Amino acid sequence: MTYWFTSDLHLGHENVALTHRGARSVEQHDQAIVSNLLRCLQSGDDLYILGDLSLGRKRDVDHAVTLLEPVSRRVGYRHMHLVRGNHDPKARWATLRLAEVFSTITDTMVLQVADMPPLILSHYPSRQVANTVAHTGVPAGCSSNAFDPKVLYGNSLTRDETHVLLYGHTHDQTPTRPEWGRFDATSE
Repeated sequence: MTYWFTSDLHLGHENVALTHRGARSVEQHDQAIVSNLLRCLQSGDDLYILGDLSLGRKRDVDHAVTLLEPVSRRVGYRHMHLVRGNHDPKARWATLRLAEVFSTITDTMVLQVADMPPLILSHYPSRQVANTVAHTGVPAGCSSNAFDPKVLYGNSLTRDETHVLLYGHTHDQTPTRPEWGRFDATSE
């Protein structure tokens, strides 16, 4: 079994697909993501999506669930996990629909993998990262509003030196920043 982590799929999200990721169409963008998942994943692998599955409207959630049905069949329902992000609705209708392909739907999660330090899974970067960016500026390659205090307020976590934080949200094209001690799982 392999553990896979990604975030910010933004399935069906025209602005992300065409403007930020350079796809020719939303359909091409979505198909590339699903094809890549199916190419990498094997039966019994665990897939953790760290938020922003879609834009979050009902039609977007329906679209994302439909696209992820073959992925869920590939790995097995109990191996699909969603850590919600700012575009993932918490309404009952959304949770029920998402539960058709995800066995776990939560806001944060702690995962223990073998002899590794515990992994904290969140859509959002830590407060320490946000504070660093507030003083140094948004790094090149990150979404310009990735560290907006209105979005992060109440969502970002305090850094814990004994855990490794995996997060998304920033659309950072440099996913590993050792100086931050954290790893961005954004699908960019």
